[in-house]
Amino acid sequence: MMFISALATAALAIGAVSAQECTADRRVYLSRFVGIGYNAEGLGNSKKGFDEVPWGSPDSAGTCLTTIIPNGLGCAIPVATTGAGTEQFALETRQVFHKLTETAVIPFDNGTVLYSVEIQLGAREIVGLPATFHGWVYMDFNTDCRIYSARAYANVPTSVLGLLFPNTPLPDLMAACKALPVGGQKREAIEFQA
Repeated sequence: MMFISALATAALAIGAVSAQECTADRRVYLSRFVGIGYNAEGLGNSKKGFDEVPWGSPDSAGTCLTTIIPNGLGCAIPVATTGAGTEQFALETRQVFHKLTETAVIPFDNGTVLYSVEIQLGAREIVGLPATFHGWVYMDFNTDCRIYSARAYANVPTSVLGLLFPNTPLPDLMAACKALPVGGQKREAIEFQA
């Protein structure tokens, strides 16, 4: 009987510890690896940074619906549906991001983290262009501290040759967005509910 009590107490303690693992501080810490990956210099170092971001639930092969919404487009453009796909998208876009500067990292009580950044375009760390855009990336973490969804709102461009641009709305392209494939998948395959 004492063994069962001790086992029950241990199970409760383990449950309490695992429930506390995904704190706001932990989510902020993990979110910052996005910037580390985008700013890493040298061959293969961006991947090392991105490998630390917990994209996908329950693992990198799992769900991580990632969308881009440029300038209030009217619809979210899906770019990945899995953690591995999101990391691949990050690695591909890294090729045209010269520098990423964090402007804010804000954790919310619902498990979401806002990662606000200013991005200078260019060829990796080699050549920067005089053009920037601002991004607000909302990353939704589950209780295991895995990201199951990421929405990136972008103000493109923010500046060109040092001149600031207002957030210029694009024409409503909802009809064009509806049929967008993601990595060769049919639209029905990317429907997602949290």
